[in-house]
Amino acid sequence: MGVGAVAVLLLAVLTVLRALRNYSRLCAIPGPSVAGWSDFWRICVRNKSHYGRRLSSLHRIYGTVVRLGPRFLSVADGTIIGHLDHGVDGGSPELQHRNTVPLNSVTISSDTLQTTHPTWERSQGIPEYEGVIDPSTKQLIKAIRRYRVLDITSSLRIFAMTFINQLTADGLLQEKHNNSTGSGSRWLGVFSTVEYMLIRSPVTALKRDRGRRLATCATLPVAATTVSVGENGAGSSTGTSPSQQRPCDGSRMKPSPNALRGAHGAAATFISLFYFLLRHQDYLDRLRFEIDTSFGIGSLSDIPRWRELNRLSYLDAVLKETMRLSVDFEEEIKAAVDGVTVAGFSVRKNTTLTWNSHVLHFDSETFGNDVHSFRPERWLMADTQQRSRMEQGLISFNRCVRDHPEAQVVWMELKKVVVLILMKFNTQLLHAAEPSIDAEDNFTPPSLMVGFTPRVPGF
Repeated sequence: MGVGAVAVLLLAVLTVLRALRNYSRLCAIPGPSVAGWSDFWRICVRNKSHYGRRLSSLHRIYGTVVRLGPRFLSVADGTIIGHLDHGVDGGSPELQHRNTVPLNSVTISSDTLQTTHPTWERSQGIPEYEGVIDPSTKQLIKAIRRYRVLDITSSLRIFAMTFINQLTADGLLQEKHNNSTGSGSRWLGVFSTVEYMLIRSPVTALKRDRGRRLATCATLPVAATTVSVGENGAGSSTGTSPSQQRPCDGSRMKPSPNALRGAHGAAATFISLFYFLLRHQDYLDRLRFEIDTSFGIGSLSDIPRWRELNRLSYLDAVLKETMRLSVDFEEEIKAAVDGVTVAGFSVRKNTTLTWNSHVLHFDSETFGNDVHSFRPERWLMADTQQRSRMEQGLISFNRCVRDHPEAQVVWMELKKVVVLILMKFNTQLLHAAEPSIDAEDNFTPPSLMVGFTPRVPGF
């Protein structure tokens, strides 16, 4: 037997042994048989269209935990994910994020934020950002009063992305030194304000192309509303930057990947909200009734405060339902130690666990049989146990907003804008294009031409 034949035989034996070793790692966990031998099957399936739907089908067949590869598991239970994150199941997994959330693709609940997760109340620096969006909101309201008919989807996309860019330049959502800015930034703030008013404000954007052509503008990158001064700080368009009020410890802040994704997810929910409300007038009427009632009894200010917004339970339900249907999220963690238990199965070290928002957000056992329908009442009618399961199943909020104060700022400030628009205007849907869902099952809200009629004079 020649050397070549021996080498081929040895290679074949090693390949078989490697395949057997792979299969033995997660052989007790259900899943497609071919997935236990090699990662090739998982890679092929992942690269096909509608991966989320395919993954949902696998979970319906095999259960809560599905083997997708020799070292790869998919989890379809939000309660399990919460336990893994806090090490309850025997390990402290290392976070490894996959940035699959599109830019145009989360919600803060009054219950969770006031009781279970009062994150921003115990976090430094968050209250000082309350109201940071108010100057831009006033200009948006004035623009709506003036033009009366707008493409609401494109207008809100420009508004939300501009606001996120403002926070990015200010340092809340961007890596920057935590040093106080010098006196020069005061003058920079003045020039930034002038630049914002003349070039980048929502009013100016709407003036440039009144409503209908904003769909084209919305696909272009939006410049930040403030001008960064590099490592020494940033000048905010509203004058003194909130970051200047933070303690100076010389440390460098690095934003969490999930915090950034949470901010964009909050913007996506804000942009998609009016599509669902305008297509379901009864839900819009109920939400407006809640806002009007709260304003009438004095529990809602002219410019609402965060604590006041947390009392609007139906608004919370509407936002959560919108996020469930419109925000895409996928994440992976790697078990750092042996013995991590997932749904009764022992998982070895370096096994990757993943969860997909399509699997969790469209789980009929968690959200009911009508999972593809927009029905905010499901959040209000569920019992305590079911509500808890729904909260944990809303994975894009739990992973990207709940524990990230930076994303909470974006969420609460945009939530305020929704309330103000509904307080100030009656709306009439004039024309709606069809929504699009791409090969990755990402929802994109369509163009909506909306007529606005002022309800309350002044701002």
